[in-house]
Amino acid sequence: MYSARYGKRHVLVLADFPPSTRTIDLEKLFQDFKDQGFVIRWVNDTTALAVFRTPSIALEARNHIQYPFTVRILDEDDTLVSSISPRDLEPPRQRPQTSTRTAQRLIAQGMGLKLPSATDGSQEFRKQENERRNRIVTRQKLKDDAWGDDLN
Repeated sequence: MYSARYGKRHVLVLADFPPSTRTIDLEKLFQDFKDQGFVIRWVNDTTALAVFRTPSIALEARNHIQYPFTVRILDEDDTLVSSISPRDLEPPRQRPQTSTRTAQRLIAQGMGLKLPSATDGSQEFRKQENERRNRIVTRQKLKDDAWGDDLN
């Protein structure tokens, strides 16, 4: 199960705000953290979750932003946990970079066509493959640095 794997320290509970509050209003509070990755998940009309990639980013957000409502870190035995899908607690993932060649290949496959191969394409393919391998290694290093012993 997810919660046993990551814990819940990367989730902030935002509560007791007016029901007229919109997602964009909450996202504006965290605009300084958008490059570090977070997502807003709604629980009900006056409670939402700010889910960050790591516990350290969540703690930094909690300590550096002034909130007009209640903000706390989600506790392991919090009563809210039973009303939240485990998938909603997963740290947000960064979207992979896209390329024209990949998009063309996917469209051609969908149409049942095969794109002609070119030497530029194979160079671009090798470049993309190296970038993919580097992303995997970097992602694992970041995960190990951020979560430390929590994953074991």
